[in-house]
Amino acid sequence: MPEILQYEHVNIAYGSRHVVRDVSFSLKKGQILGIAGESGCGKTTLIRAAMGLLGAGGRTSSGKILFEGLDLTRLTPKERRSVNGDRLAMIFQNPAAYFCPVRKTGTQLYEAVRAHQKIPRGEFTKQAAALLEKTGFKDPEQILEKYPFELSGGMMQRIAVACAMLSRPQVLLADEPTSALDAAVQKQVLDLLLSVRNEYGTSVLIVSHNLGIIRAVADMAVVMKDGMVTESGPAASLLSHPSHEYTRELLAAEPRLRRSL
Repeated sequence: MPEILQYEHVNIAYGSRHVVRDVSFSLKKGQILGIAGESGCGKTTLIRAAMGLLGAGGRTSSGKILFEGLDLTRLTPKERRSVNGDRLAMIFQNPAAYFCPVRKTGTQLYEAVRAHQKIPRGEFTKQAAALLEKTGFKDPEQILEKYPFELSGGMMQRIAVACAMLSRPQVLLADEPTSALDAAVQKQVLDLLLSVRNEYGTSVLIVSHNLGIIRAVADMAVVMKDGMVTESGPAASLLSHPSHEYTRELLAAEPRLRRSL
C-alpha cells in the first residue's frame, strides 16, 4: 500500500521549548495507525501540527509532514482551507467544545460542509441522516434538529465522526476519541472507526494514552515518551512482544480491549 501521510524527522517547539523531537513514521492508504503514550508525550501535538492547529507560539521547527507529497507545514492559508476538513479531517477529544451550544447540530454540520462544497440543504440532510444512521442513530433527522447540550458525550463523538466523514476525507485524525466515554460507548466509537476504514478506505491516525485502544483497532503502532518515539511496528507484534521497558509499563497499567471484527 502506498504511503499517504509521512512524518519525516519532525521537531515541534513552543518558543524555545521543543516538545517533539526527530519523529518519523508513515501512514499507508487504508491503514489505521495508533500513537500511544502518556499525557504530555507529544502525540496530540503531532496531529495538531498536521492540521495547522498548534496555536500561539507553536511551530514545526524542522522536518516535514507530507500528505500525498504536499508539505503540510508549509501551506498558505488558502491551501490550508482546501485541505482541512475536505481531504484531511480531525476528531477532537471533546467534540462538544467545538460545537456552539445554542445552534442546532444540523445547521452547524451543514455550515462545515458548505465551506468545502456547494450542496443544497435538502441533499445535505439526506446525506447527513444516512451517515448518522450508520453511526447507530435510529432517528437521525431528529438528531440534526437537536442542540449539542441535549446530546450525551457518546452521541456527540459519533456525530463528530459523521461530520468528519461528510466530505469523504482521505485521512481521519482522531485525538483521544474515547477517553471521556464509558466502556460500552468506547466500543461503539472504535467499531465506527473500523467501519470508516473498511467502507470508505479512509486512513486513520488515532492517538491514545491507552494501549488497549490501539490494540483494538490499529494495524501499526507508534509509542512515544517525552516527545520521542521509543518503538514502532505492527501493532499486534509490538503489543504482544514489546522491546522497550516503557511500552511494557504502559501495557501493565492499561486494560485491554479486544479487536472487533
